[in-house]
Amino acid sequence: MDAMTMRALLFLRDAGTEFEDVRYPFDDSWAATSAWLREKGISRTGRVPALEYHGTILTEHIPILRYLAWELGEYDGRTSPEKYIVDAVAGIYVDWRAKLPETLKKFREAFESRPRVKEYLHAS
Repeated sequence: MDAMTMRALLFLRDAGTEFEDVRYPFDDSWAATSAWLREKGISRTGRVPALEYHGTILTEHIPILRYLAWELGEYDGRTSPEKYIVDAVAGIYVDWRAKLPETLKKFREAFESRPRVKEYLHAS
C-alpha cells in the first residue's frame, strides 16, 4: 500500500467511519488493474486511492481528505483563519510532493558520484 492510500485509511479510521478496504496489487498486473478501475468508474485516473462515499467516487488523497473533513465537520478548522492554515499546509505538502522525485534524483546522483559509494553500490 502506498503512503497516500495509507493517509486516507488512517483518516477514515480516526474519524470512526466504517469502510470496506479493497486493495489492488501494484505489480506486473497494475496496468490491467488501472484500466479496469477506469472502465468500472472506480477511478477516473486509474490511480488509487479511490473512495466511494455515499455514492460519490473520490480520487486523489488530498481532495479525499478535504472532502471527508467537510463532510464530517472535523479536521478542517472552525474559523476562516483556521481553514486557511489547513489549506496552506496542504498546498505546501502538494508542492513538496511534486518536487520530491527531482530532489531525490539529484541527491542520488550526488551520492553515487562519490568514489567510495560508487564502489560499494557496484560491488559484486
